[in-house]
Amino acid sequence: MTVAIDTEEARGRRNALADRLADAGHGRRWVEAVRAVPRHLFVPEFHTQDPTGRWRTVQAADPAYLDAVYSNLALTTQLTDGTPDGLRQLTGEQSPSGRDRKH
Repeated sequence: MTVAIDTEEARGRRNALADRLADAGHGRRWVEAVRAVPRHLFVPEFHTQDPTGRWRTVQAADPAYLDAVYSNLALTTQLTDGTPDGLRQLTGEQSPSGRDRKH
């Protein structure tokens, strides 16, 4: 399920994030952009790991969805092959920065 509208709840969380960024000293233009853009429209779902390392998809119906979308944390929005099952651990040889590196 995708949240397709900008709700009062989303606006409140967006404003709270903008306020936290402003309090942390981020520039006015950055804070205004965060305050203006409904992030949840760009993040219909994301993935989180449980303590065992298993991936789970979080969507708008999940109670923690808006908290995460309007947090100041990076969200995993796509995994290998587009599914959590396809995820492989990255090593220096497999990571984007080390993929073509010769040792």
